[in-house]
Amino acid sequence: MMNPINIVNPKDKRKLFTYYFENGYAEDGLERFIEENYQIPISKQVLFWKGKHLKNSMEIYSKYWDGSISRDEIVYVDFAIRIDVQTECDLVENASSLNLNTINNAVVLHPNNEEIVGNFSMDLSIEKLKKDIASTLNFDDWKIIELSYQSCLLKSTDNLYNLLFEGKHFSNELHVNMLISPTKNTKIQEVCKEKNIPLLRRINVKLLTEIITIDAGITEIRNISELMEVIQTEKMIPKHMQKILFDNMELKEEIQLMEFLLENDLVMNDEISVLLIVSTPEVVTVDLDASFNIQENKIQIAETATILQLKEVVSGLISVPESHFDLVNLHDIQRIKPLLNDQQIWQVKQNGTYKIVVIKKIKIVIQKINEDPLNFFFPITNWESETIDSMRLALTENRFPNQPMKLIFKEEDYDGVFATTLLKDLNVQTIFFHSENNSNCVKCSLM
Repeated sequence: MMNPINIVNPKDKRKLFTYYFENGYAEDGLERFIEENYQIPISKQVLFWKGKHLKNSMEIYSKYWDGSISRDEIVYVDFAIRIDVQTECDLVENASSLNLNTINNAVVLHPNNEEIVGNFSMDLSIEKLKKDIASTLNFDDWKIIELSYQSCLLKSTDNLYNLLFEGKHFSNELHVNMLISPTKNTKIQEVCKEKNIPLLRRINVKLLTEIITIDAGITEIRNISELMEVIQTEKMIPKHMQKILFDNMELKEEIQLMEFLLENDLVMNDEISVLLIVSTPEVVTVDLDASFNIQENKIQIAETATILQLKEVVSGLISVPESHFDLVNLHDIQRIKPLLNDQQIWQVKQNGTYKIVVIKKIKIVIQKINEDPLNFFFPITNWESETIDSMRLALTENRFPNQPMKLIFKEEDYDGVFATTLLKDLNVQTIFFHSENNSNCVKCSLM
């Protein structure tokens, strides 16, 4: 048999009454007992156990059953009444006559701690409270609203009732602060300006030689990691080389921007400044692969070097100008997606390695009568097997699928070039004509 539950006032712990389980084991047995004996509606009853809000008295029963509460433990449940002072006068009088503690609506304050945004029900979840605040302020995006209590951001899983207990101390009124995250929503910006609600607009990132000013609204930065990503995009400084400091303290990537503003008393600022320390780039090893002989297949190069700089090194190894070959990430070789000249080495790292394939190219010029020539490069993925005919098939399928006739290349002046001729053997400029229509002319030269 379970011990009875002692119902007490949360403020002074004065015992109000004792509830015996034989009075009912129903999910809301205790609540119905209070309603019948004290004329307090179930919807207005608030129960706590050890400072935590109970959805209903069944939670106490379940703790007995799962062993969280021993059979001989004396249980105390704090009881209070949730009221709206302005509209529930009869309930207020009843609570006063019974000397019961009451809980008022939650008060949402302006970030300056002085103005009241509104009063809201304590029964709301954090998400629903944000939506109601957004409706009150005529915001069309509730997700930019953050709430704080005692300089800590509230999480979506937080329960407003639990905030009423601070240790053993109970307060019957909850005050939370509203904060607005940076936004590019001009309507919300106008409302904030009209109501004097602070909104972070600029983040100044100080380097040794310059200051980067980031528009916090346009980028809608939410945490330090996103700030680092913006710096990476705008200044090509890899995230892993960045160290962001404020007051000589490093800011970790996972820190939320609004949390940072709260902790450093910056919520009223429209502009903040941080320091960026850039570490020395690492020297990495790039593994080169090619379908032809190459003098050296491992290159040591700084991770911040560009692909163009890498191509300059490769050019010296294969004695071919940079414009006449491509570098392709091994993982993109099937799509033959060339790396861009302005990309940096760290950007092409995949699976922890740098594996790059060197692909030589043949320059192709398609010339039609009375039209400008069409210039492009044909990549040779297999230097030992690509032929004139394989190039013809590739061009027919991929470049000119809608041509009325297939492109068939035939050498005019040099009898040694055939369909089976390897592209690598075209060491002089070779001119091809369409076999059925000489209006198409192809100039093909090994580059």
